[in-house]
Amino acid sequence: MISLKLLIIETSTRLKKLTTVVVHLKNVVVIQKFLQKKGHHVDVAYCKEDLPLKKYDIILVSYSSNYLKFNNFNAFCKINKKSCLGWIINEYKSRFNTCFYDYLGRKLNFIITNFVENLVSYKKYNKFYCLNLNTLVFSDYKRLIKKRDFIYYGTFRDNRKKYFDSFLKKDVFVSTSMRNCKKYKHIGVQPTFIKTIDWRNPVLSIFKYSIYLEDEITHNNYNHLANRFYESLSCHCVSLFHVSCLNTLKKSGIKNYQPFLFETYNELMSFKDKDFEELLIIQRQWVKDIEKEKQQVLESIEDILIIETEKNREIDV
Repeated sequence: MISLKLLIIETSTRLKKLTTVVVHLKNVVVIQKFLQKKGHHVDVAYCKEDLPLKKYDIILVSYSSNYLKFNNFNAFCKINKKSCLGWIINEYKSRFNTCFYDYLGRKLNFIITNFVENLVSYKKYNKFYCLNLNTLVFSDYKRLIKKRDFIYYGTFRDNRKKYFDSFLKKDVFVSTSMRNCKKYKHIGVQPTFIKTIDWRNPVLSIFKYSIYLEDEITHNNYNHLANRFYESLSCHCVSLFHVSCLNTLKKSGIKNYQPFLFETYNELMSFKDKDFEELLIIQRQWVKDIEKEKQQVLESIEDILIIETEKNREIDV
């Protein structure tokens, strides 16, 4: 069994406590803990900190940023000029930081993504892997008393505007940042806005229903079910899917999703009169399969890291 020396470079700054809704930050912690339990040495470096000046078998860059700043980046790259280099990303709109290309002067060894290869046009990589990275956020929270009906949460997405206009109305709560709140208001929607979710005590747990909308481009380009689906299930909150997400649902492998589809605002509101407990029981039947898939994803990540490290060593000989 190979024991890897791995550095995960996180493109965001370090958080004092992991209360963020930012998925890639949570994923890094889950991956690090899993690999450490399997006997690998795993460090994590956060933006605006010093990079460890030691040699690694493999460097895995998490997510993307236009402002990737480390005080000793050049010195670190000199030490790790021949290390295996990978990128893990769950957002199809992101692009890899060119500073690594520019300094190392070579392609990425591999990319691990949440989406199919034909969804984007990346260059300068040797191997593309598609895994359901969004399963990594699943964690079964304690059930709380339900006090509200409908919530939608997350960043503002331009290619969901027509869905926002149709469904984000006064009976729906929207959890988002102040910056994104302004973007929602700019297009004229008038839901009830609340602050972003604190995952130490997630407000999502007091809602019965989470509204699931997706980007238009992913209707026909598979991107797995979004992290919001897995987070909602974690909080015993039933996901309601707009019919435009049907292709994604079919490819996801989950069964018996038909009772949770809606097409119009009136159909969405009709869930107020349905038996929430009965609907929740149906969705909770998905938990075992999701927990199994999460474990499989983590094991696949480990396998990819080992395979790509061995391939890189053969090239370096």
